Amino acid sequence: MPFDGVDFERDRKKPEREAAGEKVFRILFLVVAITMLVMPVSAAGLIDIVQYVRGK
Repeated sequence: MPFDGVDFERDRKKPEREAAGEKVFRILFLVVAITMLVMPVSAAGLIDIVQYVRGK
């Protein structure tokens, strides 16, 4: 059915701006996700690295 303009809303509301904390969290999540894809380290290997860095 072609668009005939019935019930067409001219006044569209702009989406609300996201909070600054949400943007930072999204960027941090993206960086961690890309890092985990690029650096193939298993979960056990990651635990070993954390323990080595902490000095235990």
